Amino acid sequence: MPFHPEEILFSPTTVCNLTCPHCDLRRSKEVLSLPDAKRFLIGCKKKGIDRLGFTGGEPFLAREFLYSITRFAVRKEFLFTRIVTNGVWYKNADDLRSCLERLFKSGYDGSFCLSVDAYHKQDMEKVACFIRVARSIWRRPDLVSIVYVTGRNNATKKKLSKLAGRLKARLRCFGTRYAHIRSDSIFIKIGKVDLSPVGKARRIKDPWDGRWFREDRCRGPG
Repeated sequence: MPFHPEEILFSPTTVCNLTCPHCDLRRSKEVLSLPDAKRFLIGCKKKGIDRLGFTGGEPFLAREFLYSITRFAVRKEFLFTRIVTNGVWYKNADDLRSCLERLFKSGYDGSFCLSVDAYHKQDMEKVACFIRVARSIWRRPDLVSIVYVTGRNNATKKKLSKLAGRLKARLRCFGTRYAHIRSDSIFIKIGKVDLSPVGKARRIKDPWDGRWFREDRCRGPG
């Protein structure tokens, strides 16, 4: 059977506020064209594709694109999946709340997937603040999930334990398919991915040797 995609993941920008050792994204100041994105969505809708998410770079560094394309997608009756973010892109708590409230009012009702591991140099208090503010706006205990890249699992576990403490929650079952952070008011599912789990990377004993592969690169906004 021919491949038929079910979801679109827009990468509105390749700019990011972090510089992670496992990322070889070619960064530019270019932002995905809103008219092009709208035309693409209309074409996707005609083909029966109606699920939309966002990744990057850091998608929140293209805020106006997010707001505009979200409103357009709502009018075209798309379903939102997730926004992949590092959760520490904002200047302060007021900036964070203003941004997320505008996104909420634009009609976004999907989830947020936070990239948190030993390779991302994040302030855990800022990550916790993102989760608390988002939770207060969308009022969903399962609004946020976390994904981490394997390779430095002990350091990642310590980092996630620290995050759980900031949220007055507990980290459970780390390293398994059932890993999560949980309290009475939140449930954060935790997933893991291997570095570049395709092509040549499968044959590398230590994938954290500084190399990356051309076939795995995201080449720009799109």
